Amino acid sequence: MTQTNEDGKVASGRWYDRRAAVLLILFLVLGVFGLPFLWRSSGFSPREKALYTVLTVLYSGVLVGVAVWVIVLVPRLLSRLLDIM
Repeated sequence: MTQTNEDGKVASGRWYDRRAAVLLILFLVLGVFGLPFLWRSSGFSPREKALYTVLTVLYSGVLVGVAVWVIVLVPRLLSRLLDIM
């Protein structure tokens, strides 16, 4: 059983039970590869886990889409630029 402090937050020695740590991992470091840490964490309710899973998948999809768009766009822009020169 997990212990909580007076604020109702999880008091555990595991880093993935800290909400801020898991959210940083999800949105700034690992993206969808951080989802196992979210689901192992006792710092989130099942409803929050589902919500953050959907948000992480959407966020990661947007990042991949932007990366692909840039990879396709840059060579076209460079070829046009070289044609002008």
